[in-house]
Amino acid sequence: MTDSGGRALIGALTIFTVCTAGQAVAQESSEQNSYELEDELILPPIVVEGATLDNSLQKTTREPASAPQAPARRGAASGPSEDVQAGAVSGNAVTPGEARRLPTTGSAVSVVTSQDLEQQQIRHAADALRSLPGVEVSQAGSFAGLTQVRIRGAEANHTLVVIDGVEVNSTTNGEFDFASLLANDIERIEVIRGPQSGLYGSNAAGGVVNIVTKSGKGPAQAILRAEGGSFTSQGYAATLSGGNDEAHGIFSFQKRKSDGFNISRFGDEDDFADVTNAFAKGGVQVFPWLKVDGVLRLDQNDGGRDADGIGPGPFFIQRDDPSYFEQRNRVAGIDATATLLDGHWVQHFKSNYSDTTADDYSFFGGSFFPYRNDGQRVENSYISTFSGDTPAFLDAHHAVTGLLETTKESFTPVTADNIERSRETRAAAIEYRGDFLDQLNLVASLRHDDNDSNVEDFTTYRVAGSYAVTNTPVRVHSSVGTGAKQPTMFELYGQIPGSFVPNPDLVPEESFGWDAGVELTLMKGRVLFDVTYFEADLENEIATDYIGLSSTAVNLPGTSHRSGEEFSAAWRIADGLTLSGAYTHLRAFDPAGLVEIRRPEHAGRVDVDYRFAEDKANIRLGVIYNGTMEDTALAVPFYTPTRVQLDSYTTVRLAGSYEFKPGMEVFARAENLFDADYQEVYGFETAPAAVYGGLKIKIGGNDS
Repeated sequence: MTDSGGRALIGALTIFTVCTAGQAVAQESSEQNSYELEDELILPPIVVEGATLDNSLQKTTREPASAPQAPARRGAASGPSEDVQAGAVSGNAVTPGEARRLPTTGSAVSVVTSQDLEQQQIRHAADALRSLPGVEVSQAGSFAGLTQVRIRGAEANHTLVVIDGVEVNSTTNGEFDFASLLANDIERIEVIRGPQSGLYGSNAAGGVVNIVTKSGKGPAQAILRAEGGSFTSQGYAATLSGGNDEAHGIFSFQKRKSDGFNISRFGDEDDFADVTNAFAKGGVQVFPWLKVDGVLRLDQNDGGRDADGIGPGPFFIQRDDPSYFEQRNRVAGIDATATLLDGHWVQHFKSNYSDTTADDYSFFGGSFFPYRNDGQRVENSYISTFSGDTPAFLDAHHAVTGLLETTKESFTPVTADNIERSRETRAAAIEYRGDFLDQLNLVASLRHDDNDSNVEDFTTYRVAGSYAVTNTPVRVHSSVGTGAKQPTMFELYGQIPGSFVPNPDLVPEESFGWDAGVELTLMKGRVLFDVTYFEADLENEIATDYIGLSSTAVNLPGTSHRSGEEFSAAWRIADGLTLSGAYTHLRAFDPAGLVEIRRPEHAGRVDVDYRFAEDKANIRLGVIYNGTMEDTALAVPFYTPTRVQLDSYTTVRLAGSYEFKPGMEVFARAENLFDADYQEVYGFETAPAAVYGGLKIKIGGNDS
């Protein structure tokens, strides 16, 4: 049992609260930068570092046609533009004859598209993030078990997660449990690495995972999918969508359940898993100058878990019992967008709501003992962007954006004392973006967060730049910024009698980070290579301090240091055949010089994608390597925290599909093909080799 940072929590009740590769746009030839791409560059998500939407408050580029929306951020109900001209790496192919600018960004960004998810047959969003540059994923047992995502060695609650513009991090522990998120309705996942609080405020001290679901635009269609496989697993998905710029909507339902496998090393009891997602999303062009978008979402995650028991061995470890958990997440958001002055002034009026209810039922002495925490967040914001061009001065485009935001968070430890605690944060931010000569991109932002609780206020910033070197295949990029993370509501006010004591005197964690990298585009667009070096320092790190059999949260003295290198590359060997890979070398230490737990020093992946039979058939092979890691175990009999090592592992995933008739596709996949035996969290076994297969039917749409 662990806290939100992955450290062991004494006596606590455990609450468990990307295929053919993506396509990048070709770079427009100009007098300033005449390096051309002969071929359409087909790249997987792990290497698409620059060909993405930047994480700014405003749109990223000038467009000769209709201007796209701004990228989504905390407080937005709608996501980044679906227009590929804005730099989104989407499933929409851009042929070499449709040369368009490749928007560049100084930030280190990776993108996973719906096409990647489909062709890899990814069913859970977390599996799409594994071994992306700078990303670490830890899963406690089955697919329903607590799943944490860390970026560049930061804590899991330093990763801000945004779905359709709504922040979904739990107000209880500050992090998002990715176990509750299935992948069927996802259009795009953007991972932005490094401190981003200068834009997003608290929770973004390590980075941001921005998730955009499908919009529903296009001809009316229905998509049905059913699959079955190992562990008596069943999966279902149904999507209805349709519309245009005037009005559009989508409804999606998906479910995955399994009798499971034994997550304990001992015994033979299988631990079930059951995850359900349902969402509706739509938009209406009320007037030529006013558009309203909205989203509703419900995610349910239930699963069996095993409570701690004694040995064999020197540590407390998961033992078979009927304990289980239930978690529910609800999300709602609305965004009214007013576009005035021929598009030079864009205003967003946004209101978002999210809540999480986590129930845990521990079995002890022949009875179940329930434990429950409730949390919710209400956020209202106003964003205003003024933009314009200066053709006579560096052929530049400028945009200045202002943000006003209020956020109210509440937390109720229902089982402990059932008293609601709340806090409110008021924030203001400003950002400037400039694009010069189709080569240079600069972004600078400043944000201040005013907290009404006893938590200190903080001011954060971010500066990023990218430069495409004239007449060369070289682009250099760099960013620097600060981050801040408020103590979680549980750390401040939570309590587990006899086990955890809150600490209302905690101060925010503060981070400073920077990165610099070089991107090379070779062989006229068939090869892309990127290398990035990064560093980050964290002060006031919050950790668990043990006092006898109880524990509390404290700010550690000193500085936690993280640094490393991120490599990514892709080679389009031939039409339909792509080889890609990524590797991260991470060094992450706490103030005492100890390696941070659940962060491998070495991690990487290799993917081979092959499309054939006139693009009706696809085979995708993926290999993931995760190096040795350290974790924390509790020693018998006094629950003494002790470092243990988790062995390295390699997993292989093989997926294939064939469209045997227009709108009808059969598919199959093997996960952990060679039955690797490994743990990502001490004491929790992971799934053995498994196979799945099924049928997908599409009615209407472009094939109607």
